Amino acid sequence: MSKSNSISQKIKPAKGYLLLEILKNEAPSKNWSAPNPDQIPQRGKVLAVGPDTFHETGDVFKPPAKKGDVVVHSGFGFEDIRVEMKEFRLCPFSKILAVIEE
Repeated sequence: MSKSNSISQKIKPAKGYLLLEILKNEAPSKNWSAPNPDQIPQRGKVLAVGPDTFHETGDVFKPPAKKGDVVVHSGFGFEDIRVEMKEFRLCPFSKILAVIEE
């Protein structure tokens, strides 16, 4: 069993969250600059998916990605955690910007 699989079995995201393996980001083009470098969109591989959550209107908010997907998410609004000397990210569904098709 790989380390990522064992981590995803130990960490169960709360409703509305994805557990991500942090991936190295590609540098933005030289013609683009962010007002704050911490706000550059980030990439991650989905290791585990929390249950659906509900919007304040009562609508169901389903996960935007599934286990194994690579996603781009907002550069803020997530929580980094360290488990077994490796960093992971808990990211709310609402911060996922795109799923990368490979």
